[in-house]
Amino acid sequence: MSMRVRPFAAALISGFAVAAGGCSPAPEARAMAMFTLEEATIADIGAAFDAGVLSCETLVQRYLDRIAAYDDAGPRLNSIITVNPRAIDAARRLAEERAATGRRGPLHCIPVLLKDNVDTADMPTTNGSVILRDATPPDDAYVTRALRDAGALILGKASLGEFAGGNSYNSVDGQTLNPYNLRRGAGGSSSGSAVAVAANLAVAAVGTDTSTSVRNPAAFSGIGGLRPTTGLVSRDGIAPKNLTFDTAGPMARTVTDAAILLSAMAGPTRRIRTASAPRSSPRIPPARKPRDSTTPGSSSGARCGGPGWASRGTTSEATPRSTPSPRPPSPRCAGWGRRSSTR
Repeated sequence: MSMRVRPFAAALISGFAVAAGGCSPAPEARAMAMFTLEEATIADIGAAFDAGVLSCETLVQRYLDRIAAYDDAGPRLNSIITVNPRAIDAARRLAEERAATGRRGPLHCIPVLLKDNVDTADMPTTNGSVILRDATPPDDAYVTRALRDAGALILGKASLGEFAGGNSYNSVDGQTLNPYNLRRGAGGSSSGSAVAVAANLAVAAVGTDTSTSVRNPAAFSGIGGLRPTTGLVSRDGIAPKNLTFDTAGPMARTVTDAAILLSAMAGPTRRIRTASAPRSSPRIPPARKPRDSTTPGSSSGARCGGPGWASRGTTSEATPRSTPSPRPPSPRCAGWGRRSSTR
């Protein structure tokens, strides 16, 4: 499978086609006028599907257009290593299924990116290294299967620090850029997942976290990133960095979207299948399936917090300072759900 050929990528600009002579806009143009892609949440997209103003295929094509315009061309954010070449075909199949039997759940036809150390049987998993540029795994990772089973559309593979190193550079795609200031860092190692979500190149993404590799780039790009309890999300099919406490985590623009993604991803780590550890059994017992965090009041009594070093002055997998900042007040998580007035 070939990777995207960036020199030949053209910037595509969405527009509304209105017939001359005072005619009404075409149905597709009217649908696009009633739905705003930028900052759209999972619920917004589901409502547009239900109202008939948006199709699965149109949604996916619009994200592909933004990837061509802003990741391949324009500022060249370099947040995505591989775009799923069968994304439109997958969108059509999901649309047909929805019409015939209804949606599988809130993630039905929601475009999601996977960090490129998460196995996909239909796309290479490079781990950010040129030596694995054409390495396609024999099957999907547990997380990939779980998201596909939930109806999510895997739009592509997000860039990362090479071999999940704590930076935003790799030998496949080069440097990933911060979408808000191209001269500032994007954090690491799940830099591509964070940047793509912040730049509205996908609805949500999956990152992986050993020390701060979900939380750090999420903070740098102004989105939400959650490191789940180790064992809550299976590590089957994820290239390891540290088998003691690696974990995949959701990355999204809102808390609700992250919770929806996590609910689909969560599952027991029955075994670890990776290139370096073919059939090892983890010592950490699987955590329980999370409760439905999208129901109002379901987080009552929850406590959220994190040390201050996680978002101060580093883009690496850092070692915690000896004196962490005070924990934010319970039950709210500081920074989550706040929307910048400049967006």
